[in-house]
Amino acid sequence: VEELCGVGEKLKTHLQELGIFTCGQLGRAPEEALVERFGVIGRVLKRMGQGLDASPVASCGAEPPVKSMGHAYTLPRDTWSEEEIQGTLLRLSEQIARRLRVDGYLGRTVSLTVRYADFSSFSHLRTIPDPTDAGLVIYRVALEQLNRYGLPLAQPVRLLGVGVSNLTRGGYQRSFFQEEE
Repeated sequence: VEELCGVGEKLKTHLQELGIFTCGQLGRAPEEALVERFGVIGRVLKRMGQGLDASPVASCGAEPPVKSMGHAYTLPRDTWSEEEIQGTLLRLSEQIARRLRVDGYLGRTVSLTVRYADFSSFSHLRTIPDPTDAGLVIYRVALEQLNRYGLPLAQPVRLLGVGVSNLTRGGYQRSFFQEEE
């Protein structure tokens, strides 16, 4: 069973405690027992032991399609400073925009993640009408989410993350009249 994708030393040990050493034994194990012991992953393990997998087959070297791009940054120290937070959001937004342009993507959904000093966090996302690869647009949407859901700050901020999803490749006609473009 240790040859199955996702079965490491700990999971292998737990399976062996149940008397499961081979894929055949895993495939014949009662699903209820696997779910009781491992939760939802028990169903997946049973199917893996039976050689069943609904994942699409990809040719060697084929990369899965990109679904999102994002960057997160842990601040050097926890901070209350809105100026430092805004500067970090702008830098993250520009990094993502650069990656989008280099790889030929445009995105419509911008996400913001804020992690506080006690490691609690919140995430919010917003879908915009037109796809973009512009750092300033991404930044403004992230900042809007911070202003709407994160201010005033509940406590000092430890980590900030910005992501863009709902991606499309090229094929978007930019407006001639948009100043930011």
